This record gives sequence, structure tokens and C-alpha cells, in this order.
Amino acid sequence: MDHVAKIEVTLTGEAARLYEIVSAAVGDSVKPSQTNRAVFETGLVHHVLMLTAVGAVAEQNRSEAEEQIAAISKRTIMRDLFARAREYWQAQSGAGMIRPEG
Repeated sequence: MDHVAKIEVTLTGEAARLYEIVSAAVGDSVKPSQTNRAVFETGLVHHVLMLTAVGAVAEQNRSEAEEQIAAISKRTIMRDLFARAREYWQAQSGAGMIRPEG
């Protein structure tokens, strides 16, 4: 079964301006929905990697999260960035730089 999530977001300030710059850069060559999906997926993967590193992702969800990240990585040029983000968050967590709440 496919999973579907419809996301609505309003950007303000620096994030809104950065989005305007991205939109201007891709122009009409890329549909806004494709740009939005790519931007959101990249951020989502980065956050899951960080949350996993700090222990906030429940143990029973970790392997599935890794599987989903691997699937997304297969269709994006960002797979190298995902690997670097994973290394970064694991190092930060191991160094005691970040800790889960609670």
C-alpha cells in the first residue's frame, strides 16, 4: 500500500526568501510540486537521521526509517549528503553534543 501525506506550509522571513531564490533558479523547467517534494524530502531525511542519532526514534521504527531513507536515496543525487548527515549526527551524538529531551 502506498502512503500519502499532504503537507501545507507557510514560509516567512529568510526561509521564504531562500525559497524564492530556489524558485527563480529553476524557473519553469521544474514543476513547483517537484521542487517542493525534493526540498521536503531532503529536510525530512536529515531530521530523521538527527532524531535517530539522539535516540528519539523508537527502536522498533529505526530499521524501517533506514529502509525508507535507502529507498529515497536511490532516486536522488542527495544520497551523498544523506551519508554525510548520518556521519555528522552520529559523531555529535557520540561526543555528547546533543541529547534527547527527557
